[in-house]
Amino acid sequence: MRFGLIRNVSRHDVCTFSSASFRRRNTRWHGTEPCSQHSSWSRYSDLQDAFLIKSRLRSRHLHPRLWSSRKPHQARPRPIAVRPPTHTGIASKSSSLRQQLHHIETSPYGRMAWQQSNAKKRMQMGEVRIGTSGWNYRAWRGSFFPDGLPAKEWLTFYANQFNSVEVNYSFYHLPSERACTAWYHQTPDDFIFALKASRYVTHIKHLVDVQRGWNMFVSRVSVLKHKLGPILLQFPATFAATADNTRHLNEFLKYATKTADSPRIALEFRHESCFDKQILATLRKYGVARVISHSNKYPVPGSLATADFIYFRFHGPRKMFASSYTGVELEQWADKAIALSRGNHPVYAYFNNDSGGHAPRNARKLRRKIESRQSESTS
Repeated sequence: MRFGLIRNVSRHDVCTFSSASFRRRNTRWHGTEPCSQHSSWSRYSDLQDAFLIKSRLRSRHLHPRLWSSRKPHQARPRPIAVRPPTHTGIASKSSSLRQQLHHIETSPYGRMAWQQSNAKKRMQMGEVRIGTSGWNYRAWRGSFFPDGLPAKEWLTFYANQFNSVEVNYSFYHLPSERACTAWYHQTPDDFIFALKASRYVTHIKHLVDVQRGWNMFVSRVSVLKHKLGPILLQFPATFAATADNTRHLNEFLKYATKTADSPRIALEFRHESCFDKQILATLRKYGVARVISHSNKYPVPGSLATADFIYFRFHGPRKMFASSYTGVELEQWADKAIALSRGNHPVYAYFNNDSGGHAPRNARKLRRKIESRQSESTS
């Protein structure tokens, strides 16, 4: 038996009732005589198939404890609950209140729907940015770039295929202001650049006295304005979590994240000692992401978040920079990306297996798998 609420119910209309009291107040629906005065059902046509609950009602309005909260001196308010009569006009006595509440809680407009809608908001995915590490590869001509397309138009073509790119060039050379301006104008307004910080910071100075070099780099790439995404710091495999390195890391991150408009920072470690709890605590303290990188050459960190965004790098499963990920492997990474992005955390994922044109193909497949899972979760 269905059980519902009349429309246009305010919070003050919530009343107290039980099955017995309801029958007493509505004997014309539960007596032996037919309900002739309600035979037309013109006033209750919207209650025959779906008894709607006002969306602004909160779960506390439906809590059973509220039904017994009426004081003796208070007038009994009109009941907001109605039961449709059976064809005999006699209500079934076998339906308990718990069974009746089940229909409310499973109604698309009921309490459970309200709770689930809020849960979906809390668990919704952040934006997903998937691309490759660089785009200026001649070997991609024919397999990714159309034959005959001038190199100066490659970035524009790339930006029509992906919504983000990781710039490797900045690791070896500080990009000129003219180059950054050209990148800005050749891409759509919602395109994002993730840039790899200069090796001067990570490989030469090892984070020691790098404030001047860091400021120069950030100032230059700020030409990208709102298209500037995370800045990646890739450390060499010799950078271990020694006492000195840990102290230098803490000092650098304290300086690099001191202002509210500081760019997002992601760190890629290639020494297993940098995966310890002390380093993780430092990264969480400053809101810096630990890159989840995958290759056959370096240790793979655990899939966990240390910041309000997630950063993946894929270097190749079997041969560094020159091997392709299988469909099963990409499905596993898609599941990890979706799980980590819960709570509206943006995801940045870049494929660095550029040799043989694997990177753009893998990036497209991963994007399709994530989009497919997103559509399944919302359906």
